Amino acid sequence: MLSLNCLSSTWRLIVILSVCLLLTSPNVSAQKLDSLKGALTEYAHDDTNKVSLMLRVGKEYQRQSLDSMEALTSRAKVLSQKIHFLKGEADALTQMAYVCVYKAQPEKAMLLVRQADVIYEKTGDYLGRIKGANIIAIVYYRNVAYDSALKYFNQILAYTKMANAYDDQKGKALSSIGTIYSEKGNHAEAIKYFLEALKVQEKINEKENIGITLSRIAATYALLNDYNKAREFISRCVASLDGIKETPVRLSNYANIGGVFGQMNEQDSALVYFYKALALADSAHDQYWHNIATVDIAEIYWLQKKYDLGLAAYKESMSGAEKTGQTNIFLSGQLGVGRILVETGKAAEGIKYLQRSYDLFMQNGIKEQAAEAAETISDGYAKLNDYKNALLFHKKSVGLRDTLRSEKSKREIEQLQFDYQLQKKQSQIELLNKDKVIARSNDSRKNAVMTGLASALCLLVVIVVLLYRSRQKEKENNALVSAQKDAIQLQAKKLEELNLFKDTTFSVLSHDLRAPLNAFITTVDMLNEGDLPYESFLALSPAMNKQLGSLHMLIDNLLKWSRSHIKGAESLRVEQVDMWKIANDNVVIAQSNAEKKQMTLKNDVVEHTTAIADAGQIDVVIRNLISNAIKFTNAGGSVTVTSEKVGNMIHVSVTDTGVGMTTDQKRKLFTSAIDNVSWGTKGEKGVGIGLLLCYEFVRSNGGDIKVESTPGVGSTFTVILPAA
Repeated sequence: MLSLNCLSSTWRLIVILSVCLLLTSPNVSAQKLDSLKGALTEYAHDDTNKVSLMLRVGKEYQRQSLDSMEALTSRAKVLSQKIHFLKGEADALTQMAYVCVYKAQPEKAMLLVRQADVIYEKTGDYLGRIKGANIIAIVYYRNVAYDSALKYFNQILAYTKMANAYDDQKGKALSSIGTIYSEKGNHAEAIKYFLEALKVQEKINEKENIGITLSRIAATYALLNDYNKAREFISRCVASLDGIKETPVRLSNYANIGGVFGQMNEQDSALVYFYKALALADSAHDQYWHNIATVDIAEIYWLQKKYDLGLAAYKESMSGAEKTGQTNIFLSGQLGVGRILVETGKAAEGIKYLQRSYDLFMQNGIKEQAAEAAETISDGYAKLNDYKNALLFHKKSVGLRDTLRSEKSKREIEQLQFDYQLQKKQSQIELLNKDKVIARSNDSRKNAVMTGLASALCLLVVIVVLLYRSRQKEKENNALVSAQKDAIQLQAKKLEELNLFKDTTFSVLSHDLRAPLNAFITTVDMLNEGDLPYESFLALSPAMNKQLGSLHMLIDNLLKWSRSHIKGAESLRVEQVDMWKIANDNVVIAQSNAEKKQMTLKNDVVEHTTAIADAGQIDVVIRNLISNAIKFTNAGGSVTVTSEKVGNMIHVSVTDTGVGMTTDQKRKLFTSAIDNVSWGTKGEKGVGIGLLLCYEFVRSNGGDIKVESTPGVGSTFTVILPAA
């Protein structure tokens, strides 16, 4: 069986790729680099654009000259500090740290990253902080400090969550965490993080990294001897490479695919992909990838028992790893050299290599490689006839492998895979084409029944909607009819009132105006014809003046009453009304009539008594009430106008000591009955039109009018109006 080394080295190289993809762009041609250098030379301004251009050119130098990259990046940092360009300074520090990673200067790299992170944190640049955390994680990973590396990859996940962005960086971090768990032999956790990474990458269609994650999943299944699953994911990985030209992406996938084939003991296929990776790395002058491909090739030669070729490849990878600071590659090479030495009869020398590897693997919790080293150490001691140590390391190897291949881990992986596939199918169900749906729907009868039910349901919905709309329309029509009915009733009531008004008007005109006018006409005719002596005319003159006064008041009241009926509420001019002034004005006007009947007329309204009403209409009301009181009070009597405030209403009363009224007379007071005629104490005729006018005026002003009367004692008319 293939040892884990070829697979674990694959994982190591892929984690490094996360930084490469983050900090670098794909390889560029010399012509493009020259073009960028020319643009930089011609740019004359020391500003932020120049800093960005310097960093871009420096980044393109990474495949050709790390020294040139470092020098140009350092210049960019100096210029950024000069013009106070914080982002440029932080980006330059991060790019210089990347150079240090390639030059195997881990301490300096981490120092530069921490300096940049202070600026990134100050400016809220989460992407910059992600770049720095990635570099530190890679440094720790290279030195097999897996727990520290995990800390910084998880920090990247925290940054993407805080920024609510950078799903591409989230996918890479998840995949890198899975890689570390795989290195440590925790395949259940590894698969969990790989599947989460794949979900994120497929969501944003990140083709470059989808293939890398697929190959990692395939490698993990190969470690668990589930070769069918491994081949499934390898096929998907190979298909994902179509159209991808980026060298780092193809390198990573070639190495991964070769590792999976090696684990499945398909060694020739594995060598094909490992040599593809080696050739691509050499064409790109990439020592780091060269070391990874070389140790993977050595693993295959070991399996094929081509020990000379394998030993040379292992030693070459160790030499290269020392230059690039790839501790993990160095350990894998050291383990391989020890195995070959034990196998070729140099057990004592081989055990020294293996023991150093075993101790470091156990120290960092790398169970797969530790098990491999322990088993080989056991074989070495057995060849030296040291069976005690041989048994000791054999037990250690068996214990580690049993832990790694527990049934619990396998069940967790299968469940995670099932959950992932189920979630993916649910999210894509609407995108399945019609042919696949039809292919899975063979029961035409069931489809027909379902179609019929759906049609019936649709019909039911249509009927319900139509019934609802019909009901709503019926309600609207009923409301319209009700409104029209109310309007018609209102019009009928108005017509009835107008008709009553017409009858009353004609009644007054025919009975109360025609008779006095006929008498005047007859008197004037007799006077003109000489039939009435002048002395007789003079005797009739006082009576005629009284008739003219009554006729004048009747006509005036009739006109006001008519106007109020015609204009209605439009005739109102509501304002604050001084009731003392209105009462006083009318007392002064009526004083001569009172004196003729030797009556006392007083205004006892409290001064500053104010009501809210139409002043003109209330003036007519008080005048009519005072006139009526004088008319129906005997000589020597009295008429008094008083006031009182009751709550928020004003009460103005006209009280006389006149003839009073019976209950039947009071009942007819405020009506337009034709027989509503009465006579004053001096024969003055009253037809009731004045009181009807008073009643309507007071009511239209929001008030009321009340009457208290006792025959032979007198009457009190009280007008009630809102107080100001």
